[in-house]
Amino acid sequence: MKFVVVIIFGNVSQEVNLPVGNGKQTFKWLANAAAYLFVHVGIRDGMHISSRNRKYYQMPCNTQLLPKNVYTEDTPFLHPDDVINQNLKEGTKVFVELYDKLDFDEFGFPVLSKWAFLAYRRDEKYREEREIFSEELCDAVEKFQLEKTEQSLKLKAEIERPKLERMKMIMAEQMVDENMIEKIMREAWALIKSSGALDGLVPDEEQIEIRNFFAKNYVEITEMYRLYSPVNSRGG
Repeated sequence: MKFVVVIIFGNVSQEVNLPVGNGKQTFKWLANAAAYLFVHVGIRDGMHISSRNRKYYQMPCNTQLLPKNVYTEDTPFLHPDDVINQNLKEGTKVFVELYDKLDFDEFGFPVLSKWAFLAYRRDEKYREEREIFSEELCDAVEKFQLEKTEQSLKLKAEIERPKLERMKMIMAEQMVDENMIEKIMREAWALIKSSGALDGLVPDEEQIEIRNFFAKNYVEITEMYRLYSPVNSRGG
């Protein structure tokens, strides 16, 4: 497996291709490998930074940088202990942030990000804190992905909205207006009755059935008439 890894260190970044074999390593391993590459390959591999800052980023080969976070465009947190091939597809772009400086607390201990705390504070005394951080970060991932899904659905809805509006207009034109049909039938039936054509041929109770039949099947009958009326209209 191979991944595109964007290594971020302060105001600069370096994109490298990182082979990971079968991908059974953890994201902590990937972060440490990225930090190593940044020190040993980054500058010599043509990292684009200003000449004024180049000296600052040219580090001794024994420099060890500390990873701060690992994430992708779709997942803001990849747990240090999770296995690569179980979470990412080959070719995914992975971002690895490195500390360019460390802050210290009042006792002289480095203040670590939650990702770095999970990766490097492995003593049993930190177990409870690690569990809390892990749960918080997993909740943040779930919230992030839910919001991203909602945004994607909203964007899709906006793209589809003109089509839906057009479809609504077409459907509205084709919708049957029962009140309109009743009005048309009332007027048409009044003309039929006034002609007296049915009175001598059809009993009154059957006339009601005929009227109800035409009212119930008005749309189908008018469509049939529209379709077949031109056929053989000139004879022959």
